[in-house]
Amino acid sequence: MRTRHSLPLDKKLILFNSFSGVYSMRKGGDLFFKSLEKINQEFEVLIIGNYIDKNINQKVHHKIHWIGKIDNDLMLSELISCADLLVLPSRIDNLPQTGLEAQACGLPIVAFDTNGVKDLVEHKVDGYLAKPYDIKSLKDGIEWILNELDTSNELIKNSLKKSEEKWDSIIIAKKYKALYEKILNINN
Repeated sequence: MRTRHSLPLDKKLILFNSFSGVYSMRKGGDLFFKSLEKINQEFEVLIIGNYIDKNINQKVHHKIHWIGKIDNDLMLSELISCADLLVLPSRIDNLPQTGLEAQACGLPIVAFDTNGVKDLVEHKVDGYLAKPYDIKSLKDGIEWILNELDTSNELIKNSLKKSEEKWDSIIIAKKYKALYEKILNINN
């Protein structure tokens, strides 16, 4: 997939994926870039979303691959699969689809320990939960995952397992069915 999308084969790729782009305060793009400035490891950045700003390349000392908005689900899954981890630095989010998509592709997630994201990421099992809105903690989480990926693929296995066991559409449909049946039985 990396060859198909002209992405490097020999570098770790950190993904930021937000339909509204990196400039949405709600999605935390500013926190993402500030955390990247503090990381001394080798990696490149993959950004999927609405806005492309080449000026950010001057602030972040790592190569950025700006993809722009993707309206094709197959292409989106291919691009997500090219990454090594997803950073989800949202200030306000419930259970973001971006995270569900990343887990389905086997990506560990670095996110803040807030809102519905806590249901998505299990700390140091399938990702890393950073202290809310703390840039150093976000940076520490990114570094921790990059280091773990160098020595083990457990984070990847755990992400895929969670996606299959918790987020699969058949499992969700069964849970809705059970809930509706419970509600209907209460009213009888």
